[in-house]
Amino acid sequence: MTSWGMVLLVAAAAVAGGLTTAWFARPMRLETSTGTQELATALLTLRLGAAMDQRQREARRPVYLDFLLRIDAVLRATGEPAMEERRAVASALDVLELWGPADVVEAARHLASLAQRDGGSPSGDVEQARTAFLTAARAALGSAAYPLPVG
Repeated sequence: MTSWGMVLLVAAAAVAGGLTTAWFARPMRLETSTGTQELATALLTLRLGAAMDQRQREARRPVYLDFLLRIDAVLRATGEPAMEERRAVASALDVLELWGPADVVEAARHLASLAQRDGGSPSGDVEQARTAFLTAARAALGSAAYPLPVG
C-alpha cells in the first residue's frame, strides 16, 4: 500500500471513530436535564465574575499605592505643601474616586484633607486617617497576600 493509501485509511478510521462516538453519545445528550445546563451556566457565570473581580482588584492596587506615595510626599515636605504636591494629591484622589469603592474613597478624602491642611495637622490624626485608609484599601483588595505598606 502506498503512503497516500495509508493516509486515507487513517483518515477514514478517524472519521468513522468520531461518528461512532457521536452516535452512541446522542442518547446521553437527549437525556441531559435543563437543570444541569442551568447549573453549568451559573457556574460559568460565577467563575467569570470572580475573574473580573480579581482583575479589578489588581487594577486598584497601583491606584491606592500612587495615592499613598503622593500623600507621603506631602507629609514629608517641610513647611506648607507646595502647589505641585497639592495638585498631585488631588489628581491621585480623582483617579482613586473612579476606582472606588466608596469606603476607600471616603478614607482617602479624609486623609488628603488632613495632609493638605494649612498649618499642618496633629500627627496622631494623620496616622489614624492613614491607618483607616490602609484598612479600607486592604478590605477592597480582598487579600492579605499583597498587603499595602504600613509605615
